[in-house]
Amino acid sequence: QFNFALMQEEGVGVPKNEEAAFLMFKKAAVKGLPQAQYNVGIFLAEGRGTARSVPESIRWLRQAAVQGHASARVYMATLLLRGEIQTLNNQQVTEMARWISDEALRGDKHAQYCLGLMMTKGLGLQPDASEAYSWLELAATQGVKPAAAQRDLLAEQLTIAQVKQARDRAVQFKPLAPPAAPPRR
Repeated sequence: QFNFALMQEEGVGVPKNEEAAFLMFKKAAVKGLPQAQYNVGIFLAEGRGTARSVPESIRWLRQAAVQGHASARVYMATLLLRGEIQTLNNQQVTEMARWISDEALRGDKHAQYCLGLMMTKGLGLQPDASEAYSWLELAATQGVKPAAAQRDLLAEQLTIAQVKQARDRAVQFKPLAPPAAPPRR
């Protein structure tokens, strides 16, 4: 089901049909497949193959995120930062910040960008301009173009010494290893 949905989404070997792809992704998502839950969340957030519904999108993305799906975590944070999510309480925003922090520490450049913005705005974390600068610097050096602009704006709030320290932290950053899969029985 899931693979055929991917084929329909892209039109590979079959006619492109986002409505059919959405329905097939949803069947797999209901069975608990995190990648399918993520895809359903994306389709709902973007109105692809179905009516746009950000609240319903968040429900599916969160299910994938709880299972450790990195892209679902980053996409949710992106929606939050764009102001498209208004329904999360403080505990849920804090949970999202923890997820984004985990992914940033594993080296995900988009999570690093989101973490820098979340720290700048105090979303789920204490505001920390110097630490935010470090995360934005990391993302910028990996090619996330908006990170460079945000980093430069943030530099105006910091002293030269703080900028140097933040850059040094970014240079010294080493990503954590991804979590090990549980042993097979």
